[in-house]
Amino acid sequence: MGNEADRFGSTIRDPKTWSADTYFDEWLSFANAIRARVPTARFGLPDTAGKPEWYVAVVTRLLALAPADRPDIGALTHHYYFTSPPDNPKATIANLLQPDPHVDKLAQDIHAASTSLSSAQPRPVPYRMTEGNSCYRGGKPGLSDVFAASLWAADYFLKLASLGYAGVNLHGGEGKYVAASLGGKLPGDDLVHDDPASHPHPYYTPMAHIGSAFIAEPVSFGMRFAQQFAGATLIDVDFDPVNVNATAYAAKFPAGKPQAGQILVAIINKDATADLTLTLPGYRIAQRLTAESLTSATVKFGAVAPSHSLTIPAASAAILHRT
Repeated sequence: MGNEADRFGSTIRDPKTWSADTYFDEWLSFANAIRARVPTARFGLPDTAGKPEWYVAVVTRLLALAPADRPDIGALTHHYYFTSPPDNPKATIANLLQPDPHVDKLAQDIHAASTSLSSAQPRPVPYRMTEGNSCYRGGKPGLSDVFAASLWAADYFLKLASLGYAGVNLHGGEGKYVAASLGGKLPGDDLVHDDPASHPHPYYTPMAHIGSAFIAEPVSFGMRFAQQFAGATLIDVDFDPVNVNATAYAAKFPAGKPQAGQILVAIINKDATADLTLTLPGYRIAQRLTAESLTSATVKFGAVAPSHSLTIPAASAAILHRT
């Protein structure tokens, strides 16, 4: 209840009086009305646009309530877009593929709030990124709909997994509905040089409806890459790529899973020019995420012939298995 309520002060409310406390007072009145009809209802909050200080504020208010008066919190949530609008000078591939300190700040604060709230509830309270993508207001052509977005998504999903997030929801859907929320037009349409209808709408959607076909867009391949780790437990990685812009993640499947005991290693080389060669005895590259260039709209992800050559070319990613 209250989508991106931290922005209300600049949109639909008086900035002099709108705050996390004002939000919580209104949120609680709605939550209690729902609980009166559905006592078992569970809630997520605060679903901010990205103000990390709101987490401690709402959790402090929740913990001030008597346990019987406290709504059952199913998750703490927030949104995250790397940047916007599409014509923002920051909205470049080079910037998208660099680490964003805001991701760590959001994680630090929501994790602390989750830990605090979990200690006062009968079950742990997870936290989740519930809406986001590369560039809000529908995405940017040449950034949100190309291979660079695949590498960004693969890295972002696994980064959040390593930071304890329960899940990630990227924004997408039908372009006409996103456009309707933006005044009837996607801002990215002003940046294309051919027919906008030939492009995915919104530009950042994982699945695009173009003409009569549904097309898997580049960002969806990054999601599939990260999906290989579903059900596994992330483990610490000691990784030093020296001067290469690359990240690494590892995970182990627990007992009871078909892949029980298997360890996966993901290497995401976001560097536009530098290859990365690993020294990791006992591992082979099992799957690769590739494209002709960072600006390519055609992406490949899948199994490759077994090879003990552990080179991850510039602008590509790979998943390694034990031999």
